Amino acid sequence: MPQDHRARFILFRIGSESFLLDIMGVSQTLPFDGSTPVPRTPSFLEGLVSYRGNPIPLVDLRSRLFPEADQSAQVRPVVLVVTTEVGEIGLKVDEVRRIVAVDLDSILAPPELVRGMAGRLFFGVVESGEEMFLLMDLNQILSAAEKEHLRA
Repeated sequence: MPQDHRARFILFRIGSESFLLDIMGVSQTLPFDGSTPVPRTPSFLEGLVSYRGNPIPLVDLRSRLFPEADQSAQVRPVVLVVTTEVGEIGLKVDEVRRIVAVDLDSILAPPELVRGMAGRLFFGVVESGEEMFLLMDLNQILSAAEKEHLRA
């Protein structure tokens, strides 16, 4: 029996850019109805959102990836609830576009410039027709210091 060399990714948009995230790390998508700010928390956390009756930290990927962009441009953001090394967190994105299946052999290594600028956040590039998407490593969204802060 042939082995399946495809993986499924969630395609989401931040501003005019689209990114891919392994769907196996995404528990659920939720409409963003606001977050609860928490005083004296690090700047990487927007606040808390409720997921299944439990508060989880929320990271705004727009402000994280594009700090110079107009943050008020988000029309109807969505929260991707993801499981990371430090537990469940919410990732606020502008839009979930669709689920895509990607042939693992078609994933290209990102150029050295991208690896240098974004660290290990992006581990691959996928071309789809006229578009090109960066594959985001879920466990690299937070730095080691940020992960340690959440563990504490």
